[in-house]
Amino acid sequence: TFMPTLAVEGTLSVIADAHVVELDHGDVLEKVHFGNQHLRSGSVHGVKWEDLDGDGQRGPNERGLPGITIFTDRNHNGRLDNNEPHTVTMEDDPTTSEDESGMYRLRGLRPGLHFIFEVLPDGHVQTFPVGPILTEPVRPDDEPIILPPLFPTTPHMVFLEPGEDVKDIDFGNR
Repeated sequence: TFMPTLAVEGTLSVIADAHVVELDHGDVLEKVHFGNQHLRSGSVHGVKWEDLDGDGQRGPNERGLPGITIFTDRNHNGRLDNNEPHTVTMEDDPTTSEDESGMYRLRGLRPGLHFIFEVLPDGHVQTFPVGPILTEPVRPDDEPIILPPLFPTTPHMVFLEPGEDVKDIDFGNR
C-alpha cells in the first residue's frame, strides 16, 4: 500500500482544488487523498462541399470535396501544426449506398473549446462559415461573443463536453 507523505522545510501553504494545508517547519502530513476523473474524449464531424453558387448553403447538386484537411487549432494561429489533431475528408466508397465524399470525423478531442478550421485548397474561397463569428453561448448564463475574422478562413467554434459527438460542422468552398 502506498501512503503519500509530504515533508516540509520552512512554512508552506498549498492550495489545490479540494485541499488547503498549512504546515510549519518539520510538520509531516500523511493520508491526503486526491481523486482524478477520466474525461472521455469527444469528436466533431461534418462535410466539406463545393458551393457552386457561392451562397453558403449546400444545395442538392453540390458534391462533397474529398482530400481536404480539417483540423482543430490548439495554439490559435490559424495554421495546421504538427501536434494538432487533423483528418482528411473522405472519398466516396462505391460499395455503400451513401455518398461519403467530403465527410470527415475528428476523433479523440479533449473536452473544452475547439476552433475547427479547414486547409483552404488553392484556387478556392471559403463560403461557409464566414466571419465574423457570432458564438453561441457556451453555457446558459454566457453572452454571445463576436469575433472578427483573423485568418484567411473562418473556423467553427465548438465547445465539447466529455464524450460529446458534435455533428454538422460543415465547410463550403467556391
